[in-house]
Amino acid sequence: MNMGELVQYENKYYQWVKGDYTGRIETVADNLDENGLNFVVFESGKRINADLLLEYLMEVPEHQAKIAEESAIETSQPSILSPVDNLHAAPPPVKQASNSPVMQLLLNQKNESKNSIEVSLEIKIPRKEMVDVLRNSFGEEIEEDLYQYIHNQLDYSAIKEAVQEKIKKFITEYYESNS
Repeated sequence: MNMGELVQYENKYYQWVKGDYTGRIETVADNLDENGLNFVVFESGKRINADLLLEYLMEVPEHQAKIAEESAIETSQPSILSPVDNLHAAPPPVKQASNSPVMQLLLNQKNESKNSIEVSLEIKIPRKEMVDVLRNSFGEEIEEDLYQYIHNQLDYSAIKEAVQEKIKKFITEYYESNS
């Protein structure tokens, strides 16, 4: 079980998709158990409760993280940057989009309204009877394996595509209904 936890976060890169650090890429440094809570610790020193990891971050393939890191180095002024600083750089598409006049106007606006979009994912789960049997036999230690069983079904490219489609649909429905 302990070995599985180590493998789970080994050589993993994540990008913030929610919160103050949106767009920044993090590298997992450690997995910390603190007062019964499991935290994922990043090289930057930031950490997040493991249960919230996929709500605030999405997994990024290693090659994508390296491209973002190299782009940050190329576009930075000649100064000394630590590897941690480079990993915080937004990926190139975000930087390119921010160069457009429309993006500048959107970023500088004062009056924004908040809204939300919902994305649902279909997952296969074991029957409750099966989980009851496992819980009776193994106790609470089945929780991590159950989480991992469901987590392993997630296809991040499909999640990203679903989110992109929802955003496009939201834009069309929200702004056409208000005009």
